[in-house]
Amino acid sequence: MPSPTYSHDETVAAITSYYKLVSKAHAITRNSALLHPPPGGWPELSRPEVVAGLDLSDEVIRLLCHIPYFEDSEDVQILPDVQPHSYIEPQRIELYAERGKKQSSATSDADSTTQDNEETPSPPPHLVSLGCTAPDREYGHDVWLDTKRSIVLVGSYHDVQPDIGVPEDGVSSSPSDYDDDQAYENLFSEYGQKGSGRSWRIGTFFAACERNLRELV
Repeated sequence: MPSPTYSHDETVAAITSYYKLVSKAHAITRNSALLHPPPGGWPELSRPEVVAGLDLSDEVIRLLCHIPYFEDSEDVQILPDVQPHSYIEPQRIELYAERGKKQSSATSDADSTTQDNEETPSPPPHLVSLGCTAPDREYGHDVWLDTKRSIVLVGSYHDVQPDIGVPEDGVSSSPSDYDDDQAYENLFSEYGQKGSGRSWRIGTFFAACERNLRELV
């Protein structure tokens, strides 16, 4: 199945629309204000050292700069038992900045960099995590967005498969289906167990999530 074409504007609109609904739903019981970026995007995510520390593609950085974030993400679930990431939290920003500075100072040490990468393999830069299993939950899922293939992947290391009420229409999430066959290799691995995920086109995924949440509220 060919990959759908990625659209920055459509992806930002889909995430923003769904997060607005999530914020309203959570506001019934707790404070979960949704923070929107200024017209030019979140300036803290444009700092060179932060960009270097994030180690993501230009397209992903652009996306992160233009989507909203929850003021208190620990009190929010974007899916059952799934806590959203906030890339503008001050602690995260400083962590990315510090990582970026260290990477810049270590660029001449190629052997050390290679060894680190081999010990802690990272997903490719076109993949970004939108959410993960809440710390106090056992059977949540990890949510990843792939700008290269314009899909959302949801999965976990355990055997509980995600279900959003519509069939998968994204490309397969099997690593063997791609030239860069390590892209999804460790996305859903934890505690020494290799899990699996399901994939949907970005528009399909967020539309289904909105429909499901509206039925509940």
